[in-house]
This record gives sequence, C-alpha cells and structure tokens, in this order.
Amino acid sequence: RGPRTNSSPSRPARLCLPAPVAAGSKPEEPRPWKPRVPPSPPSEGLEKSCLSSNMRPIFCGTLDYDARQSEIERLFGKYGRVERVDMKTGFAFVYMEDERDAEDAIHRLDRTDFGRKGRRLRVEWTKVRSCQQIIKVISQ
Repeated sequence: RGPRTNSSPSRPARLCLPAPVAAGSKPEEPRPWKPRVPPSPPSEGLEKSCLSSNMRPIFCGTLDYDARQSEIERLFGKYGRVERVDMKTGFAFVYMEDERDAEDAIHRLDRTDFGRKGRRLRVEWTKVRSCQQIIKVISQ
C-alpha cells in the first residue's frame, strides 16, 4: 500500500432499510445513510472530558511534594485502567476508566503509606461540586 490521500473512491450511497409496511398503507421513502459521529478527542479541553459520564475524579491527597505522575499511575493502575492524572503539589485528581475499578482503588489505597517519606494517603471521591471548580484548581 502507498501513502493515503485525502480523496476517497466514490461509493454508492447506502440506504436504511424501510420499516415494514402495514396492509393498505403507503410505504415510506428510504432515508440516506448517515455515518456515526466519532467521539471528540481528549485534546478538545478538560471541560468536555471532565463532564464525560465515564470519568469521575478521585481525590488523592497527602502526597509527597516530590511525587511523580508515573508513580500515581502505577499505584492506581493495579486496580484498572487510568485515563488521566492531574497533579498538583501534595495532591492529585485521578480519572479511571471504570467506576468499579475506581471503587476498588479507593477502598484499598485509602490510608495506605506511600512514597519515600511514607505519608498516609487520603483517597476518596472528589467532593468538589462542579467541573468548573476542578478546572480552577488544576489550572492554578
């Protein structure tokens, strides 16, 4: 195969199948097929991804000040797929793909010792009321 080009070969338009027609009624005209709209990429901003129903943030507090994002991802990754980690000094917001995995992580990691100084983590669902407040905290 060679490199892809923007021009695509012309294809015949697909049509949706018409609904069954009851006896004595007139059949409907077939509708043209419309492709599904793909989900927006995560790079379109924090606000869209934050409002997404499958991403509920977990608050992870009392982190060492020199804690790394990769350490947090590895810690939470034991319980499921980590979508994103937003780090600040001393705390982080962790977004996991599955809510059940997040529940497991919260129950097992809350009040465990972590880091070089052995600080006791606080892991819980965020208590921030709105996505805009999370964005405000993260952008500081």
